Amino acid sequence: MQICIAGHCPIIWVRRGEIRSLDATGLPLGIFRNSSYALTTIEAEPGDSLVLYTDGLTEAQDRSGQEYGTDRIVGLMATVWKLSAQATIDACLNNLADFQAGCSKHDDLTIMVVKRSDVPL
Repeated sequence: MQICIAGHCPIIWVRRGEIRSLDATGLPLGIFRNSSYALTTIEAEPGDSLVLYTDGLTEAQDRSGQEYGTDRIVGLMATVWKLSAQATIDACLNNLADFQAGCSKHDDLTIMVVKRSDVPL
């Protein structure tokens, strides 16, 4: 699989509970007209997941102003790696809701999980 990462949040690549980070290869898309981006090539194995998210997740705050952060996402992904893509998203949203304990949102939030099936097509 080849990926062009044009953003500031790293993609989390999960393989059997092991976490790898795929960092951006250029500036966020749309900032400059003539930006160039390098391709990142990965060999995704059955069961591997890619977790993509916006800074609305990492910068979400609890009542004391502490940010959710990347470390919290990584820790969660290391424990839910066997779940389906949708169940992984649900676990992340539930964990975020517990962290925020009713605090209001200050940014948009997008989470996408792409999981390679272990069932041949």
